[in-house]
Amino acid sequence: MSQLPFIFEMDPEQWFIDVQKIAGELVEELTDALNDHDSAETLYEALDPVLQPYVIDPDDRTFEQLIAEVEGDTFYIGKSEEQRVALTHRDDGYWWFKRQEPDGQQEPEELHRRVAIEVVESVEWGDEERARQRAENQKAKRRMLEPYLQAVEEAGGREGSAEQLRGPLMEFVEACLPFDEDVHVEDRSPNSDFTDLVILREGKDKGHVLAVGPGESRKPERLQEAFGLDEISLEEGVLVVTDHLRFVWYPFLGTQGASNELILPSNRDDDVVDYYYEIDWTVTQMIRSLMHEG
Repeated sequence: MSQLPFIFEMDPEQWFIDVQKIAGELVEELTDALNDHDSAETLYEALDPVLQPYVIDPDDRTFEQLIAEVEGDTFYIGKSEEQRVALTHRDDGYWWFKRQEPDGQQEPEELHRRVAIEVVESVEWGDEERARQRAENQKAKRRMLEPYLQAVEEAGGREGSAEQLRGPLMEFVEACLPFDEDVHVEDRSPNSDFTDLVILREGKDKGHVLAVGPGESRKPERLQEAFGLDEISLEEGVLVVTDHLRFVWYPFLGTQGASNELILPSNRDDDVVDYYYEIDWTVTQMIRSLMHEG
């Protein structure tokens, strides 16, 4: 199990603080190891236990890791074979990037720190700017969807109705629209049982977000009848279909396993990782679907 914190199980700001602390500690340990060892084999032996606590379990929903390898007198380290750096120990007494010369005259310790910083910043959580961006993105996504989830819960979850949840759904959809375009949402719901939100870009219909009551059938034939759509309109003109808890994204017809089911706030503590993961997935897919030009 990786000791890297999961952004999906904690406050994003705390995640940022934690991974930046880890990144700083790894820079120090990398620098010390480069200072203390002059062969690729002994450098690997020193750093492998340092990196192991942060090797990512493939079942964990987190991202990049640092891995090290040795080939002859070359020490490789990075987040993948394609993006790793090759280091060799030079005759003048320090490690540097293979087939490169350092710019300017610096002490070995300074050069080793530069190497360590570049290595750690190659992973998202080790780069301050990218880690900050990820934390801010997660905070934004939670702000966009959690009020909707709260509204679904207050309406009784699966006991709620399309009419009760139309306003919260529309607010969520509007939050996912691009800010820099002439695009907005129009409610063309046929009746209290079904919701039809039309995306208008520069005054033209660009697709529908269709909603049935929580837990109700979203089969194509039912949607065609409820919304007065033919098969072509359903396949080409619909961006999202939802029963308010499960969402299916464009293009949805004939796709197996395309839907995800949201966890309500009262059940968050039962599986906090899935709760925040589904928020991330749902907001991301909603934004992508609303950008579809049709």
